[in-house]
Amino acid sequence: MTFEEPPELGTIGRPPRRRRRLTLDRVVGVLLVGIGAWLVAPVLLNPPLPAPAAPAAVAIAAASPTPVPVPTLTPLPAGLHPSPRPTDNAGDTVPATPAPTEPPPTSAPPEQLQGYRWPMEGGRITTWFQPVDGGFIVIDGERIHDGIDIATFCGDYVRSAHDGVVLYAGRSYEPYLGHDASTDDFYAQLKKKDLTKKALAIVVVIDDGNGYRSVYAHLGQADVDAGQAVKAGDLLGLEGATGHATGCHLHYGLIRMDGAYLPIARELIRKWHYPERTRERIDPLRVFNLFDVHAPHEVPGRPPPAISPGFGPTAPMLAAQREAAQAAAP
Repeated sequence: MTFEEPPELGTIGRPPRRRRRLTLDRVVGVLLVGIGAWLVAPVLLNPPLPAPAAPAAVAIAAASPTPVPVPTLTPLPAGLHPSPRPTDNAGDTVPATPAPTEPPPTSAPPEQLQGYRWPMEGGRITTWFQPVDGGFIVIDGERIHDGIDIATFCGDYVRSAHDGVVLYAGRSYEPYLGHDASTDDFYAQLKKKDLTKKALAIVVVIDDGNGYRSVYAHLGQADVDAGQAVKAGDLLGLEGATGHATGCHLHYGLIRMDGAYLPIARELIRKWHYPERTRERIDPLRVFNLFDVHAPHEVPGRPPPAISPGFGPTAPMLAAQREAAQAAAP
């Protein structure tokens, strides 16, 4: 019994192929195919990136060659102006209602005034014309004591500092102090707080006849009447402590009636309903000589202020007064 040989692997069911012989032509063909594949492979593996699309604005511009019209502004009617805009630093630039312009004063400057003498002989100056917490007026942002306080003893004589005419003597003196509006609201506020005029100081106001008014406050009694003419040195009343005072003294003030208006302290306006402004107050040292034989003395440790509010350094003024006093001495 005989058996046929098994077929080759991979050719089950088919007859075996004949083996081809390797020739030179076949070798050359295989080499050419390999070289071609090596050249083409980089291109196939790294295709070029697509070109970027044109921007939308360019595309739109290309699609719509018609230019966009520029808006025109309608001019404002004659006489009208645009409102100012707020700034970064100051907020609204529209200013508040400005104070009415005032003509320059026609009265002489204080340093040129003549005929003034100290209203009391001797004593001590307890408060100068200077910044204080409870000052009545405001200068350069500070509350200022609007006169000088001279203390001797209760009942001492208070005399006129200058020739003039008495405008008022009593406790209802506010209308004579140069305020820019009526003082009716002030007196109504006193009544509302159940205060009588006896809570106020006794004051004498004198027109000095030169554009200035002298004010003598906190008197124990007044010995002159409105309309009375006085000479420098005439008796006006007695030193006292009427009104808001911690002890007997004279408060002397000098008002320039054609000078600039000064603001009254806001706290006093809010509490007592004073007017907003009052006429310029003058440092009495500008008309009195601190080295006069009858001048009051300074309280030890309380020399004159180095700066007179609204005026400037006091050193040159005091040096001139010293020279004048020395020249006048016998």
